[in-house]
Amino acid sequence: MSLLPVPRLLLTLSLIALAGWGAPSIAQESTSSSSHPGMSADSLVAAHARLQEVLARYQRLADGGGWPTIPDGPLVEPGDTLAAQVEPLRQRLAATGELGSAADTGAVYDDALAGALARFQGRHGLVVDSLLGGNTRAALNRSASERVRQIEQALARWAELPVFPTGPGSRYVLVNVPEFRVRAFEEGREALQMKVVVGADYDERATPLFHDEMEHVVFRPYWNIPPSIATEEVVPKGTAELEAEGYEIISHYAADAEVYPMTAQNLQRVANGSLRIRQGPGPDNALGLVKYIFPNQHAVYLHDTPSDHLFAEAERAFSHGCIRLERPADFGAWVLGPQGWDTARVQGAMTTGDRQKVVLNETIPVYIIYLPVWADADGHVYFAADVYDEIG
Repeated sequence: MSLLPVPRLLLTLSLIALAGWGAPSIAQESTSSSSHPGMSADSLVAAHARLQEVLARYQRLADGGGWPTIPDGPLVEPGDTLAAQVEPLRQRLAATGELGSAADTGAVYDDALAGALARFQGRHGLVVDSLLGGNTRAALNRSASERVRQIEQALARWAELPVFPTGPGSRYVLVNVPEFRVRAFEEGREALQMKVVVGADYDERATPLFHDEMEHVVFRPYWNIPPSIATEEVVPKGTAELEAEGYEIISHYAADAEVYPMTAQNLQRVANGSLRIRQGPGPDNALGLVKYIFPNQHAVYLHDTPSDHLFAEAERAFSHGCIRLERPADFGAWVLGPQGWDTARVQGAMTTGDRQKVVLNETIPVYIIYLPVWADADGHVYFAADVYDEIG
């Protein structure tokens, strides 16, 4: 197992992202799964220079007094006339470029201003609805000095950057936690991307940041429930509900483990730690119908989920630490493509037959990183949801 320090991982994605990652917002994807523009790891020098230019621009704004503060007030919708809200909003969006050449004066919340606010929301991990409400107002009112500090943090670890594989035949996976998105790369260029759900920001559920090698895929997996989750969340359901949901009490974590009757006495032994519990394969399994394994000390992996509705959320930090995939069959087709698998074959293995383990002919590096700030090729800055409060 190969672990990389967190600062190194942060800079890893910073460089790659800045090299051409012009992403629409996280929030925009709550109703659409369309791909972000492709990105490449080739122009790292240009990427570094671009972020430095962004920093200089924001520093000039800060030195000049920053931008207007939007006062507290009611929800503002397109068509409203509220001078106390709308006029400073125009000046605020003009300062950072979202408003473009539209007029920066006027009390009517017109279409041009609504479009500018939507662009701002899209670049700040907010729900894109063109409504000036509390969350959007708070993001608008973050000072220029605060934004400068956040950009500086992305640049401060530049020298820590590890080298990503970009040569012939190279493949790897990147999960950017605060963006709630995974990307797959071939020879340094993006081949696939999709939404993910990551670990919650409480009770030590945060998805850890590390690097390891994907070794195999398991179709129709068991969910071997960690003792802490079993005691706190599973055992309290009681025997009848657990049996109905396909849980089994077992001697240890193994496919051929001895299965014990689902009784109150045995469930208490699970709570005491002398027995274990798992959920059997099937569509209701918490891991869904497939998991992608890169063995690591955190017991974290990529997997399917029956809770598809969570992909409609703008901020998707709901898991116990593992990473749930929006389109697991498409991901599997990419992972197993060199071994002759396509999406239909992956889908078939997910939905029919017994548990199946497929070992990869060649391992695939997986990087789980945390990049809440980046800039695209046009110099637009993106401040994603800082879900783990890494940059403040």
